[in-house]
Amino acid sequence: MNQIKVYEKNDPLLTMEEYFSGPVKGYGLIQKYMGGVRRRFTVDMHGQWTGNQGTLDEDFVYDNGEKQHRQWRLTRTDAHHFTALADDVTGITHGEQYGNAIHMVYVLQIPYNGSTLSVTMDDWLYRVNEQVVLNNAVMKKFGIPIGRITASFFKE
Repeated sequence: MNQIKVYEKNDPLLTMEEYFSGPVKGYGLIQKYMGGVRRRFTVDMHGQWTGNQGTLDEDFVYDNGEKQHRQWRLTRTDAHHFTALADDVTGITHGEQYGNAIHMVYVLQIPYNGSTLSVTMDDWLYRVNEQVVLNNAVMKKFGIPIGRITASFFKE
């Protein structure tokens, strides 16, 4: 199990308020857990902060032309912790940030075959340099891995 505190001394520091202020561009893949790409996407993000409160708007475009919007409403609760809310996320997400890493676990409601599928996301972000953050998330259903998201974000 990946423990976030091991990244505490890693640079460059990844803080939501700094990295996700203003525009960020992303590119990613949604993969089946045993391999193979299900979908590709691009995402345009824009964040803004006032004090310890922020919003992060994400506009996704998938390889089939489908578009999706998500707005995260974020609250910094202390130096290493935050909460996050989004309309397609169940309940309040509790996140952590240490060094160059951010970790969140949340339940995402995904449109699937005319219905909605609840999937637990184990979501990690790692800052590589001043411009680049890498994202790796495992998707689980009933505790069983069913997919993976790999993405690269570029601060504009």
